[in-house]
Amino acid sequence: MPFGNIRKISLDIALYKIYKTTVLRRKFSNNGIHLLVMNDADSWGYSNNYLSSIIKEFEQDNSLGVLVGSFLYPLSSFKKYPLLASAFLFHRLYRNIKEKNNFDYIPWTTGRTTAFRADVYAGIGGINGLIDKSSDVEIRERILKLRDKNFQIKVKRGNFYVITDPRRVLTKISLPDKNYSDEFEDINWTRCKKIYGKSWKGNDYPTLKKLTKEGVEKEFSGILIKKAYRDGVIGGLRNLTLKDISSLSKWLRNNLGAIKEIFKILKIKKYRICPTREVIINGNRIPRIIVIENVSELESTILSLGRLRSYEKIITSSTLL
Repeated sequence: MPFGNIRKISLDIALYKIYKTTVLRRKFSNNGIHLLVMNDADSWGYSNNYLSSIIKEFEQDNSLGVLVGSFLYPLSSFKKYPLLASAFLFHRLYRNIKEKNNFDYIPWTTGRTTAFRADVYAGIGGINGLIDKSSDVEIRERILKLRDKNFQIKVKRGNFYVITDPRRVLTKISLPDKNYSDEFEDINWTRCKKIYGKSWKGNDYPTLKKLTKEGVEKEFSGILIKKAYRDGVIGGLRNLTLKDISSLSKWLRNNLGAIKEIFKILKIKKYRICPTREVIINGNRIPRIIVIENVSELESTILSLGRLRSYEKIITSSTLL
């Protein structure tokens, strides 16, 4: 089944329900707002006043079309798997810093928690359902294409979040030969069973319980490569060419301020960024662009994360800890 087909069917049914109760029955309201909220099956919990927060933000801004929430993994998983915590912090800090300093940046819609005005979802044509692409990525691409045609859809980050099961990302980052372009969970699952044995049920990841220099370099490099890929400067992750490496180097220079700020926040003083340094993973030439001397500095930061009292500090701060 193509990605997002269940989500597509659910959203289309909800949209049709709105159509029946308004257009067909001619029951219109001058200030009525019909919203569609997207979640996924991995949700474990929600921020306080989750739905009311979404409604309030749309009511306060009539031009708002899409509101993107944040997601978090349980603090217990951060304590158990410090590599997960370090990768999550790096990713989240980069996002917060870029969104804070770039007013034109469009937050990535996420299947975990995104809200739309119903007319906007209908206007972009909804979800295709016949292509092998995740629905949240497809929705963002449709919004950007319309914006390029001067059909402005306002998208912003909302002040709400979901707590989600970390199983998918744990399965992916626990693989020693992870391919950055591999998004398929069933392939990752099969690989993990080979590593941990046939009795492995997906509830424990021994390789992630210790913070290692190699693991941190791999995850930090992978996050930046994927950011560059999503910004459109790398042609493909499976077979990187010298031209791609040149584009990556330029992207790194343009984003060096944000990267340096992240390392400062994480209290990592001794690191290098080497865009031409490469490793071979499954026959693919993958840049290992982050090099750190040791993980002792990072370990103390991760321990501080376990003492946080509020999730909001992780979500909103670009000067964490």
